[in-house]
Amino acid sequence: MNTNLPSKQHQKLQQSYVKQCINTFVAKIKFTQLTKHILFVVPISLFISACSSTNNSLTNTSEINSSELRYQELNRITQQAQQCKTQGNNIVNSASANQSLPQYLLAAKHFRSCSETVVTNSPSTFDELGSLELNSPNASSYVSNDASNNTVNKVKQYKTLAMQLYVASVMNFIKAGELNDAANMVTKFKQAFPKQDFYFANYTSFIDTTEALLDPSNITPQTLATLNISSSLRQELLRKQYWLQH
Repeated sequence: MNTNLPSKQHQKLQQSYVKQCINTFVAKIKFTQLTKHILFVVPISLFISACSSTNNSLTNTSEINSSELRYQELNRITQQAQQCKTQGNNIVNSASANQSLPQYLLAAKHFRSCSETVVTNSPSTFDELGSLELNSPNASSYVSNDASNNTVNKVKQYKTLAMQLYVASVMNFIKAGELNDAANMVTKFKQAFPKQDFYFANYTSFIDTTEALLDPSNITPQTLATLNISSSLRQELLRKQYWLQH
């Protein structure tokens, strides 16, 4: 959707202003034919300038309204994603308390469903909602710095939530023992966020961690040394490799 195209209402308003400009201009020309020609040279520039200024003002107003609407939509879907995440976390807490593999699987599927909703909304959020303030050459003329920063921060918040939903689905599929489903979700994560990674609270890599967990038999000691994974996982993999070789 091209947000720079004026709406029908906007077009009608523009036409009304132009007509008003023309009527005002013509009303001033009530002299002789010679005088009309003389007057025509000077007022026409004022006429064009005035109407152009009005049109620019209308465009700026339209873009402000469009920005506000997009921010409201982004805020709505961010709240939905947060609610979905909270519901999933509640299932995980129950699974952890009861040591229930079926509940871990339920949580994984719930997070997967949440991530699918995020994917559906992504084209209208990441591409459009963030582009107006970031890419428009006239952004500074109609969007305040505060409004622009609010939208950019909201886009970042939504993107972080989207990543968290994918990650939560993968990790809970692993806990449930469903490694194929976990691998499929890692592939979808890479498709949704190409050449990007997610980092846990201890700054370890989601991509490296899933590689180590899902395909440990194909990881050499040299490769293992380069992976950004937790020390406990590294030690566990080294221990398994030792017993497989001895």
